[in-house]
Amino acid sequence: MGRYLTLYEPAAANAFHAAGLWRDETHYDLLTQHATERPEAFALRDRARRLSYRDLKEWVDTVAGELHTADLRRGERVSLWMSNRVETVVAYLACARDGYACNPSLHRNYTTGEIGSPRSWASNRLHPRRKNPWIS
Repeated sequence: MGRYLTLYEPAAANAFHAAGLWRDETHYDLLTQHATERPEAFALRDRARRLSYRDLKEWVDTVAGELHTADLRRGERVSLWMSNRVETVVAYLACARDGYACNPSLHRNYTTGEIGSPRSWASNRLHPRRKNPWIS
């Protein structure tokens, strides 16, 4: 895993864990719990669709499988150039499942010219320009 610019402080994290404010669960773990306990309950929606926890988890697992076939390793970066829609959440949760570092906000941080520059993608293993069958 590479080094990241971060405000993470291990002592503060340990204190939050000791106080019961933080747990070791990922967002994917929480999705799995909800999909088991309330599979038909409303989980996520945007203008185009509304997903139950079961449907969301199935889609996330499909995308995670696609990411796995791209030979990604835990801790590697996956950057997304997507708007605020369910596909962005699905991709984020798929990254969480297998421990990939997800950067979901390229559309807010870069100009089109910067996004198109190969240098801007040098540290990412998966590029959003690649055609992916899981993005509708």
